[in-house]
Amino acid sequence: MIDLEIPWVEKYRPNSFDEIVSQNLAIENLKELVSKGNMPHMIFAGPAGTGKTSTALIIAKHVIKKESYFSNVLELNASDTVRMDYVRSVIKNFVSQNLNLEKSALKLIILDEADNIPNQVQQALRRIIEKASLNVKFILMCNYINRIIDPIISRCAVFRFTNLSKDKVIKRLRFISKKENLNIPQTQEKDFYETLFFISGGDLR
Repeated sequence: MIDLEIPWVEKYRPNSFDEIVSQNLAIENLKELVSKGNMPHMIFAGPAGTGKTSTALIIAKHVIKKESYFSNVLELNASDTVRMDYVRSVIKNFVSQNLNLEKSALKLIILDEADNIPNQVQQALRRIIEKASLNVKFILMCNYINRIIDPIISRCAVFRFTNLSKDKVIKRLRFISKKENLNIPQTQEKDFYETLFFISGGDLR
């Protein structure tokens, strides 16, 4: 029986760097940065469904203590919530407040779909990034980096996420099908997975 309670996009979201599909160059560089404990602000740029958000969440779990996660990590979908008043209130307060008793405790702000933030709001966000203390780091995800203003890009390390190959996507789809005990007739398997890949446009979600 298929479990409908947990969406598959969450159930099969990667939980480690090794589970991220097809982003070897970006992942190896990120693993090195995380292991050294000297993270910069970062931008993850690339097509939808290529592992940007999953990678940011994996990093957060690596660098933030489990007991401090909900107080020291702010996750936002920028297209839904990041307007001028939100930047000036919620994000600015999160950056400035000492939410953990350890003054040097790392705080992480994860902004998904940052390329949907209006330029005027990005300017306000840029000023917050400039003034943020060393223990506050931003990770911005975007599909189109040309929609991020240059003053933000210049303050971040940029990691490019590339399109997923058909072979890699189909391999992951086969893994999920097996886990969910999906009964796909052998004679239809090839067409089934290739059709899924075509419909998805390379978006693994």
